[in-house]
Amino acid sequence: MKINMPPLRFGYIVDLAREVGLYQKSWPDIHAWQSLTGIVVTKFEAVMIHELLDSYTSAVSQFHGSDAPRPWVGGYIDREAVGNSIRATLRGR
Repeated sequence: MKINMPPLRFGYIVDLAREVGLYQKSWPDIHAWQSLTGIVVTKFEAVMIHELLDSYTSAVSQFHGSDAPRPWVGGYIDREAVGNSIRATLRGR
């Protein structure tokens, strides 16, 4: 049975993760960011922010001291690709 999911729009979570800071944060760090900024996120959004920051930190550590092109150089975020990636992850669960 094929299930047609509606389009998921999660690009804003990338923006929130960038605001929190692009390196791995603890749950108290994320809670403190919410308290300081007044931005309230759902549990799902907080988990996604935490996972994105973990993934980013992992990618940065892979390229430390390497001659490989660094994934964080640039600044352009392909929101459609991010949405597709999140959609694929959620469907896999």
